[in-house]
Amino acid sequence: MADQYKKTAKVVQSMDAFPKVNEDYTQYTTMGAVVTIVCALLCSTLFVSEVVRPSRLSAARVVHVHHREAWTPGGRRLTRERGGGDGL
Repeated sequence: MADQYKKTAKVVQSMDAFPKVNEDYTQYTTMGAVVTIVCALLCSTLFVSEVVRPSRLSAARVVHVHHREAWTPGGRRLTRERGGGDGL
């Protein structure tokens, strides 16, 4: 049973697309830490803004069309009548 587990583990490790880099080849810098923190803060801010106000802009652009007439959610007419009229 343990032998089968070791074989399976070796197969999975050999398929690793991003193998661990040897410690001899890595160098930690202050600038690398700053970039990591800034990217984490930016991603967190974007995530929270999407969760708090989901698709606020797309909801404002919804247009209801009925019998060749288009109306905004606020009741503004978007289509033209024959011979002029209001709208676009």
